[in-house]
Amino acid sequence: MRQHIDSFNHFVNVDMKEIVNARSNQEIRSDADPKFFLRYTDIYVGEPNLEEEAFVTSNVTPFQCRLRDCTYSAPLYVNVRYTRQRQIVTKNGVQIGRIPIMLRSEKCVLNGKSPAELAAMKECEYDPGGYFVVKGNEKVILMHEQLSKVSPSFCFSSSDPKLRRIVLLLNWTAKITSVPLLRPPLMRESLDVVFSLKTKE
Repeated sequence: MRQHIDSFNHFVNVDMKEIVNARSNQEIRSDADPKFFLRYTDIYVGEPNLEEEAFVTSNVTPFQCRLRDCTYSAPLYVNVRYTRQRQIVTKNGVQIGRIPIMLRSEKCVLNGKSPAELAAMKECEYDPGGYFVVKGNEKVILMHEQLSKVSPSFCFSSSDPKLRRIVLLLNWTAKITSVPLLRPPLMRESLDVVFSLKTKE
């Protein structure tokens, strides 16, 4: 589960900030009034909490979310600059939404806790984390690899007279054929490709 946790930490600490600071996302201008703009200057994730009635929030643990069929999440905040009439206004800590928090990530309340502290929070010390609690249910994102649907390539010693002069220098040729279902309409036969393997002297 370590790769899941590392990936989530990188997303929260690095990727989200890069998305906000990307050139195409830096500034939004109004079509009606070109002088009006809105710019996010920073984005960050707060502490996991639970929104109660009447806009009251309270700190929450994953165990409480499982019992109450809630999502273990944290608020997503931005610092924003925008124009109001002719003034430039800066506001910090504007909540724009919520994000589910992965258990045992840097933003999780379980991160860095001792076995005694985990027991007090009703969490198992052997639980590796790397999953989310959504509406009281544990959800995991599965990672998997898919094999290429292209036919394999084979290398062989060439005996083709057209390539003999080149092959004397390069030694090997590769034959690449496409799968019949994926073959482009203009490609009627396989291709011969010559390549070289050099060694350092």
